[in-house]
Amino acid sequence: MEFDLRKAIDAISDIVQNRPPPLREFDQFYMKVADMVTQAEYVARVFNRKDIVFVGDGDGIALSAAYLKAQDVIKYGPNSITVLDFDERIINSIQRFGEKLQPKVKISAHLYNVTEALPPEQIYDGFHINLKRNLRKIYGIL
Repeated sequence: MEFDLRKAIDAISDIVQNRPPPLREFDQFYMKVADMVTQAEYVARVFNRKDIVFVGDGDGIALSAAYLKAQDVIKYGPNSITVLDFDERIINSIQRFGEKLQPKVKISAHLYNVTEALPPEQIYDGFHINLKRNLRKIYGIL
């Protein structure tokens, strides 16, 4: 899939400016813009026309995939994205920025603790989690 790299970097830069600063006490650290472009395009392609849930999204990949589609940088991507995260700052930033993406992509964000079951209100076609990062946080590996 081809897309304008400069437009993609500009769009992802808007997402980076929207993210709250990482909290080192929770081992939060964020991807760089080039990695975010690659990951967001991949997510948009894999989850094209699907309703998906992100379990955690400090990096802003959910917003990035949605924003690339909403800005017509790419022509594909999820129909809707639900982000579940423990950090209220991330939830608030997603909700604020997500308003700009309507009606092209529906995005919502909710406080969530991974020890709880997924909310039953919606059926999802897929989910996204940064497994390597989360395993490192949980088990101190990788």
